[in-house]
Amino acid sequence: MGTHFQHKTITDPVHGSIGLSKLEAEVASSRTFQRLHNVRQLGLAHLVFPGAGYSRFSHSIGACHNAGQILKAISRNSGEKISKSKIVAYRLAGLLHDIGHYPFSHATEHVIENYYAKTLLAIDGQSDANQQSAIPNDLPPSFDHENLGEQILKHDGELRSIFERHGFEINTLEDIFSKGTPDPLIGIISSDLDCDRLDYLRRTAHFSGAPYGSVDIKYIIEQATVDDTGQYCFLQKAMRAADHLLVSRYYDYMQVPFNKTVAAVEWSLVSCINKLLKIGKLDCSAQNMICQIQSGDWYNFDDQNVFEKLRELVGELSTSTLEEDIVIRDHARAILNRRPAKMIAAWEEIKKKGESSLPLQLFEKAKKAVAAKFGISPDRFYVWKAPLQLSKIAGETDHDHLDDVQKATAVKILATGKLEAELLISRRDALLSQLSNFDYSGRRVYYLPESDGDSGPEKAELYDAFVEEVCHQPSGR
Repeated sequence: MGTHFQHKTITDPVHGSIGLSKLEAEVASSRTFQRLHNVRQLGLAHLVFPGAGYSRFSHSIGACHNAGQILKAISRNSGEKISKSKIVAYRLAGLLHDIGHYPFSHATEHVIENYYAKTLLAIDGQSDANQQSAIPNDLPPSFDHENLGEQILKHDGELRSIFERHGFEINTLEDIFSKGTPDPLIGIISSDLDCDRLDYLRRTAHFSGAPYGSVDIKYIIEQATVDDTGQYCFLQKAMRAADHLLVSRYYDYMQVPFNKTVAAVEWSLVSCINKLLKIGKLDCSAQNMICQIQSGDWYNFDDQNVFEKLRELVGELSTSTLEEDIVIRDHARAILNRRPAKMIAAWEEIKKKGESSLPLQLFEKAKKAVAAKFGISPDRFYVWKAPLQLSKIAGETDHDHLDDVQKATAVKILATGKLEAELLISRRDALLSQLSNFDYSGRRVYYLPESDGDSGPEKAELYDAFVEEVCHQPSGR
């Protein structure tokens, strides 16, 4: 398993020396993979944490390395010989798991999904005759990054020729990425302790300077194994470290992706991308994405491409007197000039899974009332929400009724002397058995001031007005 993956060596600040096979090195040199140099892993977080601008490229190399190290540990700890073909497939799956990411990653993906879902409703409802040309019956309105990655594997001629030259069957990857019947080792690629999470937590901690993801990744990987049913799991002595990592992931999210200023600039990004879609400067429909992959235009669709469109947008809207255009122009300037919206109020809580949070309708109603009170466009206010769970499955859940995918992707611990692994969250001596029953729920209110001039209400005035509106409405709880 060792020498086969030493055709090329990459020096990585997180994992040290990473060996790549000839096949992996050629894939990494392909245009679709090189594109990932220009797609940031953390969206606009570098505007708050200047060092946190690392790319999907470096992360994907790390995920490939982790997949290989996990398979080595499984073979060593279980005594099971893992075939070369399986090693090749899982390392490639780790390498290619993010090739379908849009510019700025998840923030862009979500606005695209919402935009085309609404467009499809408009088509179904016959509300816009101009959009009837639409979408082939066998395509969704848009792709998430996983489905777009599958389309790249199908339609990218350069990648397919690399696989053919090395005699690699591409359907092996398609089977790994499929949501159908899961392979017992699928947790290496998709789980709460997969090769992806085992890279980005350490990488984010390293580059952002926020130390919450600085956990003992190497030790956890060294304890990877399989039980007598072939399920991916970890030896019992990894349990504390696994608990630590999952709790660290929570704090990492709170400190970096959920940082109040990161959330503010991402609201501006989402608003601008929605405008670009609306005016036709971006076309991210499923049909057009396939066309871009086939033509090679996809290779240029990266963060810088969107920044260029934002600069064009500012210029085009500079003379507009429409309130909607003025707000969008201010959103674009908030990103380009780092003038983020201000957080004026926040309600955050840790609650038991299933318990209701303060309803969004309450905040949306308050937003309209405060906007009317100060004579401000409601589009300058934003109600942010973000649920966050430490585990997808609650410790109190009836685990006997989990489906195959839930069982395959949950973190499992193989107790000493046992033949079959058990869920980490089902062990009463695991911290996650209790913490997994709780979620974080956040509600924040942001205000985007006008970029020209200093007019507008003070933050304290807006805060008092929002608190009064929220506290005097029935909560619905």
